[in-house]
Formats: sequence, C-alpha cells, structure tokens
Amino acid sequence: MLKVRKGITMTVIWLLPIIPICFALITIITRRATGRLIQWLSEGVALTCALICVAIMVWASGDAWLWALVAAFVLSIGGDMFLTYRTKDVHYVAGIALFLLAHLGFLAFAITRVPFSWLRFGVVAALGLVLYFAVLLPHSNLKKRPAMAVAVIVYIMISCASLAAALDLTSHSAARWVFAAGITSLAVSDIMIALRDFRGVSKVKPWVMPLYFLCHILVAVSVVLESVR
Repeated sequence: MLKVRKGITMTVIWLLPIIPICFALITIITRRATGRLIQWLSEGVALTCALICVAIMVWASGDAWLWALVAAFVLSIGGDMFLTYRTKDVHYVAGIALFLLAHLGFLAFAITRVPFSWLRFGVVAALGLVLYFAVLLPHSNLKKRPAMAVAVIVYIMISCASLAAALDLTSHSAARWVFAAGITSLAVSDIMIALRDFRGVSKVKPWVMPLYFLCHILVAVSVVLESVR
C-alpha cells in the first residue's frame, strides 16, 4: 500500500509542471489574439510554480531551501505588477528591487547545490558591465535619472551572480542543467526588457514574457527532477 501511494505521489509530482505551462500558453495566446494581457493568468505561472515547490517539500524532499525559490516566485509576482502598472520612476525602481530580491532567492538556492565560482561570476559580470556601460548608459537618459541608473547596475550585478551560480558546466545532473536554462532564460528576458525600455528596441517585446514564463517553468521542472531522482 505504501508503494502504491508513493507511486501515485511521484506521478502527481511529474504532472505538476503542466499547470504553469497551461497558464503561460493561455496568457500568450490570449494576448496575441486580443492585444490585452490578462494579469491574473500571467501571475498564475509564478504562483503555481511556487505551489509546486511547496507541494514537493510536503510530499517528497522536505528540503527547506525550496522556500528560497518560493520567495523568488512570489517576489517576481510583485516585481511584475510594479513594472506592468508603473506610472513613475519610483514604481520602476520598486519593480527592479523586487526582482533583485527574487534573484537573491534563486542565488541562495543555487549555491546550496553548487559551490559558487568567483571566476564564473567575473566572466558573467564583465559581460553585464559591457551591456550597462557600452549599450545602455550612453544611449539612454539613465544619466539624468540617478536612482534608476543605480538600480539598474545593482540589478545587473545581482542577476549576473545568480546566473553564474546556476551555470555549473561540469554537472552531470539534468536538474542542474534545467535550472541553469531557466536562469539563463530570465537573464535574456531581462536584457530584452532593458533594450526595450532604455534603447527603444521594440522588436524584442514579443519574446519578453515567453522567456520570463520559461524561466519559472524550467526552475519548477528542475525541482521536480531533483525530487524524483
């Protein structure tokens, strides 16, 4: 009986990522069909990914570090709300701050699995600094908005740290590679947002939300893979 229950639990865990995938697909399809973003559907992706982590803590792993991912997902919801409904720079900065804290959650979880590499961070951070000083700062009005300029550079450095922590190139774990792909998706989405908002590159807009959703889904899938190995 115990084996049967365990088998049912594992099957349910494997199926859980279908829920945020459905939220993401419906959000993308309805937005392209109507031109309107249905906010509760959009936020449902991160929310259901957070609930997947909670479910796995209860049913399978008991790993308290999953709370770092739960916090990251919830903070992402807050950050997305601020950026979606912003009317002033302070709203944008608040959104960046919440996403920065979300990155800290991803970073905290990553370093419990893989030792942090300062070499990897140095390489990724160097690319982030090139993006900021060569692409964003000279060709936007960030110089005239000091609070925004500081928020952006701090965010870039923290996101570089979380990406560096996720990129374990020597790992043989599928969960680690999927997690790394998720954080990479978030980094690419962030770059596209910066190009759209500070450089006026509108062509990247259709890819921002799909990559943002993909990040959360892949992180949730990596947790599932880790829990059933």
